[in-house]
Amino acid sequence: MDVNGQSRVEGKNIENVSIYPNPFNNEFFIKSSTAINTAILTDALGKLVLHKKYNNTGINSIQIENRF
Repeated sequence: MDVNGQSRVEGKNIENVSIYPNPFNNEFFIKSSTAINTAILTDALGKLVLHKKYNNTGINSIQIENRF
């Protein structure tokens, strides 16, 4: 997801994934009916902003510092 409104979800066997709100300021949510193992967020230039591992399902709130 990027602040300019372009978002995408990549991965194998991803079903029923919602990422909101878009655009976001400091916090966004990932909702999935399947397990979320890793969330990777990059900026428009491909620079890594966040890399976080999870061991659960459901709604995950991700907060980031203003790095843009």
